[in-house]
Amino acid sequence: MSSSTGNGSTTSGFYRAIDGHLCTHENCALRTSRKSGNYGRRFLGCSQFNVGPKCGFFQWVDNETCRSETAPLVRERISMLENELQIVNQREMRSREMEERSNQREREAHELYVEAREELKKIRESERLYKLALVLSWLFFIFVMLLLCFASMNNNVRVRTLNLP
Repeated sequence: MSSSTGNGSTTSGFYRAIDGHLCTHENCALRTSRKSGNYGRRFLGCSQFNVGPKCGFFQWVDNETCRSETAPLVRERISMLENELQIVNQREMRSREMEERSNQREREAHELYVEAREELKKIRESERLYKLALVLSWLFFIFVMLLLCFASMNNNVRVRTLNLP
């Protein structure tokens, strides 16, 4: 005996044609109705239902149930589905919240990245200016030293010294 699910019914077993069932295929299937009018009611149907060519065999196994018998089953099923829906909605909501937090962190990280790049740009510009100032100061120092060297070679130019009182 096997079990499978089809459109509006659940298969719970197979019966052979020699057992007196009128399915033109070798086996017919015992199924349980999941439709609201006959919920939970068992019937025999063609084993090829939802598979391939079927003969159309159909026979109720259970007596017709009144709505008072099926109503609790339907209510239980609806309650179960509502609980599942609530769980799925909660998971979806948590997932969306996590996605939003992730997106927020990504935006913050990007802002920090942009700020760091701007800061690096400023630091590099400062570094370039300091290097230029260093080169110019060394050039000035060399110029002054050369001037002093040439002045000392030329005796006509006197170097005055500053005497403080």
